Amino acid sequence: MTVAAFMDLALYDPQFGYYARAPQRSGRAGDFFTSVDVGPLFGELLAVQLAEMFGLLEKGEGSHFPGAGTPENDARPLFLVEAGAGNGRLSADILRATRTRDRALYDRVRLHLTDASPVARRAQPQTLGDLSDRLVSSSDTLPQSFEGILIANELLDALPTHQVVMTDGQAL
Repeated sequence: MTVAAFMDLALYDPQFGYYARAPQRSGRAGDFFTSVDVGPLFGELLAVQLAEMFGLLEKGEGSHFPGAGTPENDARPLFLVEAGAGNGRLSADILRATRTRDRALYDRVRLHLTDASPVARRAQPQTLGDLSDRLVSSSDTLPQSFEGILIANELLDALPTHQVVMTDGQAL
């Protein structure tokens, strides 16, 4: 069995996987803390950055999107996709801050949450609460395509990886 296959089973097996068995693994009741567990500040800071990024997309700066920077864009939805969203706490913090800071932007944001855990996905609407009308999809895969911004907080360290062994400067 490869390291990647072992990690996949240990983390995401539907019955025994660490992340698959609970809607949330971090925080006071969990096994570790992340920036999201400390409070909404991280989401608020990301909301500021995402507003800037959405603004750049709208103006067409560095964009390859057809029609970027045109008046028709004012009504077009802006997609926020969170990979490895867990129960959706980070996106909820971002959306709450966006709603407070820029209601027009908030009204246009549509949310796609992805997570390997069915338990976490089932918890997302409750975590979002009054923000759940922004949720377009909740699944175990990223949308096939979208125009917007992808965030992935604390995801890379939870992906199955292959073992690389270096011997005499050669990867085996």
